[in-house]
Amino acid sequence: KIHPYIIDACDVLNNPKKILSLLCKKLDIPFYQAMLTWGLGHHKTDGIWGEYWYDRVVTTTRFQTYIKNDALLPSKYNGIYKECMDHYSELYQYRIG
Repeated sequence: KIHPYIIDACDVLNNPKKILSLLCKKLDIPFYQAMLTWGLGHHKTDGIWGEYWYDRVVTTTRFQTYIKNDALLPSKYNGIYKECMDHYSELYQYRIG
């Protein structure tokens, strides 16, 4: 059975060098230290969704430390949350790191 390469955002934020190095090794591409930082502001390569997805990216120059979100999910979403977590748990066992 073939599994996709899975990376967990929390793992990346907690140790970007380790996780990106492992991913690069799996992909058989070189890891560069420059992958850990970027220039401040917007970039041409952000694409059409950049303005919606990259709020923190444009105001930072490196990966930020993971901050746990303890917000409570409204109970009306418990069913979809459980279904999503089932899929997440299935994929999580194959994560890199």
